[in-house]
Amino acid sequence: MIRCHLARLMGERKMRISDVMRETDLSRTTVTLLYKETALKVRGA
Repeated sequence: MIRCHLARLMGERKMRISDVMRETDLSRTTVTLLYKETALKVRGA
């Protein structure tokens, strides 16, 4: 199982979902799913 620690990392760096979206070019939906650890897969553009 792959664990995603995005929420913890964002908290440590005081980042918002919009900051992650801007820096990674991922959609809000994808970042939110990763943040909540509910993503089943991530597709590129």
